[in-house]
Amino acid sequence: MTKSLYPSDLQDAWANVIAYAWKNKEFLLQLRKDPKQTITNVVNSGNPQKLSGACATILEHINSPDSEEGFLPLPNLPEELDTLSDDQLYGYANQGGLFGLMRFT
Repeated sequence: MTKSLYPSDLQDAWANVIAYAWKNKEFLLQLRKDPKQTITNVVNSGNPQKLSGACATILEHINSPDSEEGFLPLPNLPEELDTLSDDQLYGYANQGGLFGLMRFT
């Protein structure tokens, strides 16, 4: 089993955000343009509700004084994954050693 370089709750939160963004082009564009503001807006508004907790987790890590975490740009959804459901995309984005679609292990 590969040990993640990132806290599991942060990896899980980003996997949820990435999966949602891939299926919601407007959200993806906002996230690319200003990820911190987009994630902050989700937390403040509670909308979309399914991402509120994940975005709160991301901000908690990012805003921690000891944090070395930051925001990563998101690529387009690979064509071969376009037919996957949100849950399947989450599973893809949350693979062991895969974080923000970049392999660090």
